[in-house]
Amino acid sequence: MKKCLFLGLVAMVGALTANAEGIRAVQLDLARQKESVAFVKAYAKRAADVGYNTLVLYLEDRVKTPSYPYCTDAESYSLAEMKDLVAHCIGLGLDVVPVISPLGHTERFLRHPELQKFAEVPVGGIGRFGVVKEPTVFCLSDPEARAWMENYIREVVAVFPGKNLHLGFDETWDLGYCPRCRPVMEKEGLAKLYLQSVKWADGVAKRLGKRMWMWDDYFDFFPEAVAEVPRDILMCCWNYDKNIEKCGPRAHFGGRLRRDNLKIYEELGFECVFCPWFEYQNVRTFTEYAATRKTSGAFYTQWEMETDFHGTFLPRMLGTGLLWSGRAPHAGGAWMDAGIAAAYPTTDERLRRTIRGLVLDQLKFKFDTPSVGDALNSRPQAGRLAYWRNAVGELRAAPSHPGVGPVPADPLSETALLDDLAVRTEMSLLCFESMDAVRYLADPDLLKAVLSATSKSGETDTAKWMLGKAAADVKANIPVLLKRPGPAAADVPQQVRVRTWQDKSAVYVLAVNMKSEPFRGTVRIPGAGKLGKVLSGAGARTSRPGVLALDFTPFGHALVALGRQ
Repeated sequence: MKKCLFLGLVAMVGALTANAEGIRAVQLDLARQKESVAFVKAYAKRAADVGYNTLVLYLEDRVKTPSYPYCTDAESYSLAEMKDLVAHCIGLGLDVVPVISPLGHTERFLRHPELQKFAEVPVGGIGRFGVVKEPTVFCLSDPEARAWMENYIREVVAVFPGKNLHLGFDETWDLGYCPRCRPVMEKEGLAKLYLQSVKWADGVAKRLGKRMWMWDDYFDFFPEAVAEVPRDILMCCWNYDKNIEKCGPRAHFGGRLRRDNLKIYEELGFECVFCPWFEYQNVRTFTEYAATRKTSGAFYTQWEMETDFHGTFLPRMLGTGLLWSGRAPHAGGAWMDAGIAAAYPTTDERLRRTIRGLVLDQLKFKFDTPSVGDALNSRPQAGRLAYWRNAVGELRAAPSHPGVGPVPADPLSETALLDDLAVRTEMSLLCFESMDAVRYLADPDLLKAVLSATSKSGETDTAKWMLGKAAADVKANIPVLLKRPGPAAADVPQQVRVRTWQDKSAVYVLAVNMKSEPFRGTVRIPGAGKLGKVLSGAGARTSRPGVLALDFTPFGHALVALGRQ
């Protein structure tokens, strides 16, 4: 029994590192945020250093060509720039795969008046989710649309000498709603319409001497249609659940079914790659599941970098590359520690433990545009907020942190990453302090009663009922409050963050000391009067209208209501 268990563990470890000879891809989303050529080159170097052998550039319409001159130079790459970038990556030993989506995710093309005639559903038309405000699907039943798209793809891939071409095919929500497509969908089904476009795209790839890659999510709606897909297409099996079970992941959209997709692809004769994303548990469990199946490799997806931060994203990307290339062990999350060490090479073990906690903790939120729902449902306990405050102090005290000096031009340097992580954590603190403000503003008397009842009686039925009612009242009031921003604060010291709201009778101000040292100073709130009421915190007063004097302890805050002038 022990021998069998040992052999099973050996086989698992071998399978986890079997990608040494297969595809080890990492994606950079340039469609949602265009990066400089210099940045992409630096990113490619970091990827190659940790064992990735393929860089996937998610482009959509980012390359300007003779047939597509509509983008400004500032929001696009020239063919010469892309050729230079691809040559640099090839020199690093990377295969470079462009992603151009000819069916769904074509909204960037369709925003231009010259191409709007190719939309499956125009602005104001009726699609899957009702009235369409932004067209997202090309009608590939239109011969003119097919010809235009094939020509654009040909122009772009001319500077990509590799054999692979990713043509998307995910999330094609409005397919089947135009006058050409609807009769086919109603008579023969959506699968028929979708497969026609897939086979057309495969033909385009073949005519260009490329092998087509595609996402597999839309087959959730007609799983039997997979059997009709050309077998030379590489299936990119993505799933972002935290826990990918050995019996197969749940479906991409709403968990409608559970399928062992990797096993099905093997049985049908497809080659496939498994595609996790930045979440630690997703990478771990997806890799473990894929180790029990036959795949052609692994593909680390990354989307919308403008809502993420390099300080937390880069260690995860680096660690995953080290794991898949067999350079870091799988057990105990050691590969994550290896990624942190690669991103922050001069930090000591104590600071790396702090960074590890922040990297894992910060996966849940994107704090530059905080979600009210996330903040209400995932309110950190006081201990976690204290941990964040201490962590900021540790990061700022690190020898390689830039301090008050300029941040290095290279955003992937250790110095820039430390500053990035400190700022992200500060934003986390500010987000939840701000949400506290919204809670108080929603119904101060009710919330005080809730706190009193909870503190006196613990988790009694009465307290639970009051908490539930308070949550409902807060949710009902938050949208109104957030639509009433207050006047922009003036003369705000660098150490303090300020947010304001207002109603007919008062201006509400939340001021937060972002440093681990005391602060004394003032901020000016145009249009506000003198202090009316302190709702939370301490250390705020007014000596004259519209001027808030602050006397803060380290990381102190005050939420106050000021009268109106």
